[in-house]
Amino acid sequence: MSLPAELLAHVFVLGSEDDFMLPLAVSHVCRAWRALALHTPALWRRVVLDGRLHMWQQRILRAKACTLDIQLAPHPQDFGDVVVMPILDAYTVMQYLSIVTPLIPRWRSLDIRFDA
Repeated sequence: MSLPAELLAHVFVLGSEDDFMLPLAVSHVCRAWRALALHTPALWRRVVLDGRLHMWQQRILRAKACTLDIQLAPHPQDFGDVVVMPILDAYTVMQYLSIVTPLIPRWRSLDIRFDA
C-alpha cells in the first residue's frame, strides 16, 4: 500500500518544520520522492542563512511563490573530533541580510539568534 502523493508531500512539509535539511534528504531517496519534493514549494520555504549560498539560492527558487521563513543563526559544524561554532560578525550578518532584503514581501518570518 502506498500513500497518495498529496499526503506524502504533507508529511514532508511537516517534517521540514523541525529539520531544515529534510527536503534535501527526501529528495535523494528515489526518483519518485525527488520529483514530489521538487514539486512541493512549501517544502523549501525555510531558508537557514549560513555559509552555503548556493543552497539558499536553490531553496528560494524551489519555494517559488511561497512565503519564506528566514533564519539567521550560527550552526555548529562537525569535523569529527571537533565541533566548531562559527562566529557571525556584523559584516557577515549585513551580507546575509542584503541577499534576503529584496525578498521582504515574501517573508513569513524572520528569526535571528545569537549566543551570548
